[in-house]
Amino acid sequence: MFLLSRTIKNASFSLRYKATQLSHSISSGLRHRSELYNKQRLEQLETLLTTPRKEKMVRQSFRLEQVLKTAQKLALAEERDDIVTDLLSAFSSDGVVKFFSSIEIEEIPQLEVKMGGYLIFKDEIALKPSKLFEDVMERIFRRWNLSLETARRTIVDTYLLEAVDHKYDPKTYDTKKDKLAIYPEYYVRPQNFERDLTLRGSIDYISAERAEPNNLSLQAGHSLPSNCVFCAVEAKKDESFAQGTGELLGQMKALHKREKKPINGVLTDGLRWMFYHFDDNMYYESEIMYYKFHSNIILGALHYWVRGEIPADNLFEKVNQID
Repeated sequence: MFLLSRTIKNASFSLRYKATQLSHSISSGLRHRSELYNKQRLEQLETLLTTPRKEKMVRQSFRLEQVLKTAQKLALAEERDDIVTDLLSAFSSDGVVKFFSSIEIEEIPQLEVKMGGYLIFKDEIALKPSKLFEDVMERIFRRWNLSLETARRTIVDTYLLEAVDHKYDPKTYDTKKDKLAIYPEYYVRPQNFERDLTLRGSIDYISAERAEPNNLSLQAGHSLPSNCVFCAVEAKKDESFAQGTGELLGQMKALHKREKKPINGVLTDGLRWMFYHFDDNMYYESEIMYYKFHSNIILGALHYWVRGEIPADNLFEKVNQID
């Protein structure tokens, strides 16, 4: 709380010249707006900050004083730290600020990311699914309308759970030794990259070790991830599946910069899956795999991917790209 308040004060000081320029346009009546008006303005701020390609509109639609005042209010109430950070970054960043979801394939070179080659999974990597997985998947395809994104997310959840929990035995499971966990909708703090580019947003899924000694924090929703090794992005529409590559690579680069280690990733809509590996600003990608024909191979690859591992040579090949 102290650090957050100090951050706000520092931001206010460093941006004082902007406040001076804007102060003449603030009418005295602004200080006496109703709580309802303030609530509406906060909702507008949140909407702008969570909409791709709209962050610049914050600067155009709101005065610096309003943003700092709102940030201070949220900080004192000890809530919405993510919005506080984003409010300040919207004004303090001189470079380009982009959401992960707004990165297009054509912009990948701007991230200083290059394709290194291809990933080839051999048939031997296939993983025999559990009876529970088969039963759940059968029910999904029998009952769910798979044209909806929420239905396909259920498929992704089921695959990830099977990959993480394969061969789970409650009799031998040790929560102190096995700390691997999945964190959906993981928020990444804004990070600066090359060419004055700042990336920010949430990742659909990451896998990481939980920081706590047991999994009670996971059940309570207060767990903190450490040693992140994997991230996944859901393609939102059929026609946008390939476009999700830019979003995924932006996220993988952000995690790689923070974790200082290789990152595995996957792009999927539940029915199609592409696997990625990122290290030293080079990425490798697999061909598209389909659940109908490659379900067991998808499970086998996910089993290694969520653990941040590279399979043995007899299960996997990494082929360099030929220029």
